[in-house]
Amino acid sequence: MLAAYEGWQADAYRLTFGCEGEHGCQRRTALGIRPAIARFGRSMTDRGIAKRLRCSGCRGRNIGVQVTTDTRGTVTRERDGPAPETRADFASPA
Repeated sequence: MLAAYEGWQADAYRLTFGCEGEHGCQRRTALGIRPAIARFGRSMTDRGIAKRLRCSGCRGRNIGVQVTTDTRGTVTRERDGPAPETRADFASPA
């Protein structure tokens, strides 16, 4: 459950999703823990999110997920905030 990563750990980890399988395009994208909780809720699991996703490149549904760490130091994370590629600024359609 995503709730396990809340608190100080939320900025140290991220979910990395990849288009996998025989016909997958191997596209990868990252999503920070905080945006994932905001979008899917505290009780969602990483595999639960992966089951809901579709690749934006090839439209495939075989999505794998890994929990990866932000390799920047604590001071850098605190100063700069979440890595830009993990912010997932979900915009509402206008």
